[in-house]
Amino acid sequence: MDRKIIGYFIADIKKSRMRVNNKIGWISDGFVENKFRRKGVGKDLFEFTRKWLLQKDLKRVELMVDTKNSLGIKAWEKYG
Repeated sequence: MDRKIIGYFIADIKKSRMRVNNKIGWISDGFVENKFRRKGVGKDLFEFTRKWLLQKDLKRVELMVDTKNSLGIKAWEKYG
């Protein structure tokens, strides 16, 4: 079997700057290879990441997306 990374998400847990003693989930990066886009890979990666963050009992998750990344913006809007 040929194993290759076709996508990834990077998530972390950080201390909130707005609330005392409260942590937030932070999704800082995500990528899916062109030929695997629009096939559910990004959605699966997001769901895996979301479930991991939920297991950490976080009340808030934030992310950052480049304003020029229209495909990324559409994906995040779709995921909610």
